Amino acid sequence: MNKQPVTSTSLAAVGFDSGTQTLHVEFQNARAYRYYGVPRAIFEELAEAESKGRFFNARIRNHYPYRLVAGAPARPVWVRCALCGDMKQARRA
Repeated sequence: MNKQPVTSTSLAAVGFDSGTQTLHVEFQNARAYRYYGVPRAIFEELAEAESKGRFFNARIRNHYPYRLVAGAPARPVWVRCALCGDMKQARRA
């Protein structure tokens, strides 16, 4: 399933598998969910929606079965270096 980044304040990327009618939604907070039984037309409308978050809330959330995708990638954390002032990716413990 190819995921495509989207311009949205709540969604980060979406993908769709036509064979299984599975919609993959990754949020800005790095949580990713799979929604099942989603018609391709709904995915296409989401991709074209002016507000992806509004469309998702109105037409997808609470309308299709879903599950949290285990191992969703964590977003990098950036911190400002106290010595040089540059932004650097923080190391995870």
